[in-house]
Amino acid sequence: MHPTKQRATRADEKESRRQQLLDAAYTLSQSTPYDLLTVAQIAEQAGLAKGTVYLYFKSKEELFLGLTERLLATWLDALDHFLAQNALQRHDEAKRAALIAQAMADTLAAAPLLLNMLGMLHTVLEARSDYDAVLAFKRFLNERLLRSGALLERALFGSVTGIGAQAFVELHALAIGIEHLARQSEVTRQVEENHPHLALGNRAFAPRFAHAATALLRGFQREAR
Repeated sequence: MHPTKQRATRADEKESRRQQLLDAAYTLSQSTPYDLLTVAQIAEQAGLAKGTVYLYFKSKEELFLGLTERLLATWLDALDHFLAQNALQRHDEAKRAALIAQAMADTLAAAPLLLNMLGMLHTVLEARSDYDAVLAFKRFLNERLLRSGALLERALFGSVTGIGAQAFVELHALAIGIEHLARQSEVTRQVEENHPHLALGNRAFAPRFAHAATALLRGFQREAR
């Protein structure tokens, strides 16, 4: 076999095995919290030996950093499709901001694992992954946010302004904060049930995020004028 073909085949096999592990992590995460998941369980789900996992990911955190990248790419692909719709330009600025914020809220609420991973991204996944893994993730994120940011700018303002990526960074922080507020332990639920005046209001993620994201996007619209 030609050496180039051999290398290509091995690269394809390696990527296929990597995706197999990410599939396993995704499947297990639907029913098991991150803290309770082990590399051994992921390997078993993938039909591989535990040691094989470390040929592709140096730690559980690095594996889930890879899963976060995949989930983000899927979400951004769907959002890009929405932002590229010419129909958005039929509305005034305020309506466009509200429609975009609602689309983000609905799609994020439909991706609870992504929200969970974003909440751990900086303090757990990046903090416990090695330099090369974080560098690769940051490069992916930079490329995607520049692309999606340009689409966001056109949808919001009708032109490219250069602030779309920054808007995504602030929306990211907003999503993490509201997602944390939406979580409720059993004891918190009991306290708020017995003392309604101490409750923080509607804890549902989508309406809170849509409201706050609309205000944030409107601020960017005013800044771009």
